[in-house]
Parts: sequence; C-alpha cells; structure tokens
Amino acid sequence: MKFMKFLFLLTLGTSVMAAPTAPQANKPIEGRRFAICLDAPQPKDVDRFCSFVNDRLAKDGFDTIVLLTRYRFAFKSHPECRGNDPLSEADVKKILAACRANKIELIPKMNLLGHQDKVLTCLLKGHPDMDESCGNPKVAHDYCRSICPRHPASFKLVCDLMDEMTTAFESKAIHIGCDEVFEIGKCPRCKGTPTGKLFADWVNGLKRHNDKRNIKTMMWGDRLLDSKKVGFGEWEASRNGTFEALSLVDKDLTICDWHYEVCKAYPSVDIFSE
Repeated sequence: MKFMKFLFLLTLGTSVMAAPTAPQANKPIEGRRFAICLDAPQPKDVDRFCSFVNDRLAKDGFDTIVLLTRYRFAFKSHPECRGNDPLSEADVKKILAACRANKIELIPKMNLLGHQDKVLTCLLKGHPDMDESCGNPKVAHDYCRSICPRHPASFKLVCDLMDEMTTAFESKAIHIGCDEVFEIGKCPRCKGTPTGKLFADWVNGLKRHNDKRNIKTMMWGDRLLDSKKVGFGEWEASRNGTFEALSLVDKDLTICDWHYEVCKAYPSVDIFSE
C-alpha cells in the first residue's frame, strides 16, 4: 500500500516543471508550479475538503491539485464501473469552484492500466473478461491486476470513462496512472509481444485520444525506468521490460516521477530530462 509519494513533474524532452515540496506559506517562487496529490474526499466530506483548499492549500502557495479520484465518480456512461462512495457531478463542481476561486488547477487521476481489482477500482468488477491475468487467483499483488490492453473493448471503455471524467472536471489535463504494472503480457492476446511495446501502445493510444480533445496527459513514470539501471526496487522501477517503452512513448507526455523514500540523488530525473 502507498503511504505517501512525493514527485517531480516533467515533460519528456523538456525541463523540470515542479518541485517535490511546497513553498513557504504566501511565498510562491516565480516560474515554479507547486502540485499536491490528494485522495478524493468522501461525498460527506466535500465541504471540509473545500475548506482545506481555501484555508490551507491556497495560503501555502499550491496551484495544482491532482485528485486521486480513480473510479469513485458517478459515471453515467458505464455505471458498472462506479467505485464505492462515488462523487456526484455536483460534488465535483463544488470542489472545482473552490479551486478556481483560489487559482488552483484541478486535475483528476484514474488508474487506467494497473492497480485494478474487483472491489476498489470496479472496472474489473464490471468487466472481469478484461483482466490481463485471466482471473488467475494467484497474482503477485492482488491490487495490481491490470486491464488487458489488447482486449477488443478495453480501449473504448477507458476512453469513455476518461472523457466523462474530464468533462465533469472541466479539466485541461488528466492523470492516467499506469504505475506499478506487474500483470502485463500474460493473456493469450498479449503473450509473446514485448511488454515495452504493449505498454507504449496503450499509453500512446490514451494520450493521442486526449490530444484530439486538447487535453494533456499525465502519468506516473516508474514503469519507464529500468530497475537495474536506477537501483530502485520493483515498486519504483520496472523489472518486467516495460522500461523499453521509454523510447517509444510520445515525448510530450507529462511524467510524474515519484518516490517512496528520500534519497541523496534521483537518477530518474536525469533519465526523463534526457
């Protein structure tokens, strides 16, 4: 389970966009953006969340919130994919109003490849046939099941959900997740294809779909890192070949380079910048 991630936001081929820590209260640094990644509130706590935005985040200089909404939204296009305690569109508009009043950009975040299960994320609950591990009860990490990227219906389904989410949030960007993908290249449709290609094709497909709607695509960067090269464990870097996607993904993706622990140096920042 994740306790906390701190992150750098980068666009491949360009410079660092944001810092991993917040500025001093009321002292924004010119030319820098400060983002915070937060769990979406329960519907009963939306007013408290808005107060937190007004009373704390705005005063501390944050100008971007990446909201871990996942599938906790009252989808109309695919109600079978609604997570537990979903936010209504009215809830989202209330949060959006608080953010806009404080000049904070609100960006929804979903899990659109890995981190699937049949309870928390609900996509596989509604569509168990899209499980990359084919329902195998023995996977390395149960919360790390994946959507099959080559299932004939998975891409359209995910795009429908993304479109509905970004429309409700009136957002100019969406975070597609794609971190900690362990189950890939295992189903009959995917087996035999390099995992780097499977990963890159999926990410590029989602990103180019968003491009058509003038929406920027953000993602976690851990699967693009070679664990042996950077010295990170399997949770922060890839040991199953997906790192080969680094040379295949579009270079105007926004990469969120996250870490669990404080280190003396982060080779991942240089890798993504190069």
